Amino acid sequence: MTEHVSPSRLAAIYDILSRTYPTYEEMDDPWMSNGLSATPFRHLVSGCLSTVTVTKRVVSAAVPLYKRVSTFQELLALDDEELRSIIKPVAHYNRKTANLKVLCGCRP
Repeated sequence: MTEHVSPSRLAAIYDILSRTYPTYEEMDDPWMSNGLSATPFRHLVSGCLSTVTVTKRVVSAAVPLYKRVSTFQELLALDDEELRSIIKPVAHYNRKTANLKVLCGCRP
């Protein structure tokens, strides 16, 4: 049996929760606060950048990258050398440059 919650009680619950729990933007998680998973594109690319790399370095590479590109087509259009220089903070940036291009549809 489902209990009905009145709108005023629901508003009171929401008020308590909004004062008690941080919002997405207030979280102290650098992955979340920098939007590394904000879109499916960012989520996938950030995951690729994160292999064998600590979050701090992923953020250092991903934030500048996402200022330049927001789609697979835009990433694919980047010159390899430019992409390599942007993601240089992450481990294996040469290999990841090639792998990101393959991910975006460029054949090896």
